[in-house]
Amino acid sequence: MQREEVGDRAIGDAIDGVADGAADDQAERQRRRPGACARKPDPQQRHRQRLDHQERPLAERTLLLEPAVADAGVPGQHEIDQRRDRDRAALGERIEAGGYPEARAREERPRTRWLDSYLRTTFERDLESIADAYKLHEAPRLLKLLAAQAANLFAPASLGRKIGLALQTIERYVGLFEATFLVRRIPAWRPGLGRREIQHPKLHFVDTGLLLNLLGADASRLFEDDRVTGMALENFVAMELVKHAEWARQQVRIHHYRRDRDEIDLVLENRSGEIVAIEAKSTVSLSARDWRPLEKLRDARGDSFRCGCVLHPGEATLPLGDRLFAVPVSGLWS
Repeated sequence: MQREEVGDRAIGDAIDGVADGAADDQAERQRRRPGACARKPDPQQRHRQRLDHQERPLAERTLLLEPAVADAGVPGQHEIDQRRDRDRAALGERIEAGGYPEARAREERPRTRWLDSYLRTTFERDLESIADAYKLHEAPRLLKLLAAQAANLFAPASLGRKIGLALQTIERYVGLFEATFLVRRIPAWRPGLGRREIQHPKLHFVDTGLLLNLLGADASRLFEDDRVTGMALENFVAMELVKHAEWARQQVRIHHYRRDRDEIDLVLENRSGEIVAIEAKSTVSLSARDWRPLEKLRDARGDSFRCGCVLHPGEATLPLGDRLFAVPVSGLWS
């Protein structure tokens, strides 16, 4: 129906209504004249008139068309996309800011300068005070190589071949990096206690702001470059859990899990042998393969498997199955 047609018909009906009203007024005056006979309205006649109006074809009726209004409580797709982008941006800024108070108080370039100065001070003062000067100049290059492989298995022999340093030198300097709180090794988890000692640990950076600075990345690149996204998010989640573990009521140890092709970023185990498995994903579009390793570990461990979580940058908490959940990364602090 065209707008002009609706308007003309509405105007026509309004005119007809005014005319009918004038005619009714004239009839009323006629009835009020002396000697005029007052006639009571016939209910049956009015009922027949309403039925006749309802039986008129739809095309002959006047329709008032109003645009559909969405429920204010149900977000549309555009609003969902905006929230997702906003959540990812906020998470990226949190990861880039890191945990050093002096760095968090600065923005962009001043923060980068402070982090560079912090590393120089660490190399020139702290490392020299606890180590001899043997190949100490290689420390910055080794740290950058470790940053490029953050949240991955720490294989010192492979690193030594890439950088041209002996295995013992690599082990020594990584130990110094740990002593100065630059990196942290996360051991492997296996059901057998003795088997854990022969598995490669993963290496994480204690501060994600320092990690991104070594990678030459910022928050805008964090969710655009696949080479940065996965390692930075996993590193961030691991260090947040380390913080929580420090003041948790139960003593827990943090591990990673790898068996054949199945990998789980983090496994938390208490002294009773109960475990919680955590997988960090940088996408909100999760599929069954994202939590399949959690399912396998749950089925293998039975009641000792307390729950498994897939952490994602969205805002929804959803059940994925028996003791499995999708949880926003923001659940670590909100």
